[in-house]
Amino acid sequence: MPLRALQLAVSARETPSLPAYDPWARVDLHRYRDRHGPLVRGRLGVRLALPDEDLTRCRAGVSVLAHTPGLTGRP
Repeated sequence: MPLRALQLAVSARETPSLPAYDPWARVDLHRYRDRHGPLVRGRLGVRLALPDEDLTRCRAGVSVLAHTPGLTGRP
């Protein structure tokens, strides 16, 4: 697909609106606007919930490391 820089620049002013980028998204993801069935929606819901749990665990780990003597990251 040609870049169409002028049209892309106009669409960029509408960010973060995905519909503004529809022509470019459809190039690789032809059916990205299709509705998913309950099974796919359920799996997506589980996968999207995981980053919050991961983030909580990461923050706890960083807190432990930040208070560990000798691991301050300073020379």
